[in-house]
Amino acid sequence: MFREAERLGAALGREGYLVFCGGGNGVMEAVSKGVA
Repeated sequence: MFREAERLGAALGREGYLVFCGGGNGVMEAVSKGVA
């Protein structure tokens, strides 16, 4: 699940979406890493 969330974050970032989240552990962390 972590890798899927990371890939989702990367896809959102490529499309120009701004991603705001708490950046905590788990899914929030994965999405943040994907966007970065």
